[in-house]
Amino acid sequence: MEPLGTPAKKPTVFEALKALGLAGIIGYGIASLFTYSAAFAATWYGYAGAADLPRWQKVLEVFGLMWLASRATQPIRIAGAVLGAPIINQALNSFKNRKPS
Repeated sequence: MEPLGTPAKKPTVFEALKALGLAGIIGYGIASLFTYSAAFAATWYGYAGAADLPRWQKVLEVFGLMWLASRATQPIRIAGAVLGAPIINQALNSFKNRKPS
């Protein structure tokens, strides 16, 4: 039993997705792929393309903006994983149950 006043430990994102099984982890990876690709393209072509800075400074600033974007889009990635988990689970089961020809 925890002493009074001790905050309850919140599960991490991956602990919550682990409850969805392999489909949750794969769904999170797919959602991350799309959100990071879109965020990188938007920051690289939108911000770094317009800024008149040396290339190394553009790269550092884009990575900083990507870190901010990863924090902002985390709920979207989690929602994508939760919504996509049943579909991915069905695809994994059909692949697993497929008979070799």
